[in-house]
Amino acid sequence: DPLCGWCFGFRMTIRALRNEIGDRAEWTIASAALIPPEQAVPIGQMRDSMLRGMAQVEKRTQVRFGDAFKEGLLTRGTWVASSEPGCRAIFCAAQVAGDRAFEFAEAMSTALYDEGEEQDSEETIRMCAEDAEIDADALLELWNSAEAKAQARAAFAMWKQRGIVTYPGIFLEKGDKLERIFEGYLDPDVAISRTLAALEG
Repeated sequence: DPLCGWCFGFRMTIRALRNEIGDRAEWTIASAALIPPEQAVPIGQMRDSMLRGMAQVEKRTQVRFGDAFKEGLLTRGTWVASSEPGCRAIFCAAQVAGDRAFEFAEAMSTALYDEGEEQDSEETIRMCAEDAEIDADALLELWNSAEAKAQARAAFAMWKQRGIVTYPGIFLEKGDKLERIFEGYLDPDVAISRTLAALEG
């Protein structure tokens, strides 16, 4: 989820996992929307809890949140934080560009937490699409469609029903079952070891 601070800290781990596992698995980004629209509030209302959470992420991962977010977007406090627009954009990126959606998701997380850019802005989505070498016009056309909005809502409900409730997490899909490999942040070497064991098991 691009609103998840731990997912921001997880970027190096997921990159290492994908490099190590390669095409031994088909990769999918699954999100049930960390902050659904009905729970969205101005980000200033979450400022204290977010600052505490970011401090924990920084201590554990050595990743740093940018001043443009902490002293800009978060301090202004007026932006309404909902996972739906960003997750819908990632959902659309996967339809438009397949695995490039992972680069797009990382760019979306970076745009928010490093650069202080609003994730429901067309300008932000265009910038992230270009960073990920995805056709920005095609992505935005799909993102703005009623069909994508309906499909994203259905996908959120489906993944939540299947057990995606903690971010980040790695699951192995076997038939119609999801096998939890791990949830929460892990360093790259530990994450790779656990994932390889699950694939070989």
